[in-house]
Amino acid sequence: MAEWVSLFDDQIIANSALDRLAHNAHQMIIEGESYRKKKGTIGSKL
Repeated sequence: MAEWVSLFDDQIIANSALDRLAHNAHQMIIEGESYRKKKGTIGSKL
């Protein structure tokens, strides 16, 4: 959250904006190995 607050000049406005974004948000917890590692992209090197 600190990274988001630093984007705004006023901390109160930053907290207000984040509260509005998170109000109806759903938290998803995904466990296990990333599919991106398995699939990769063309030209990518791991």
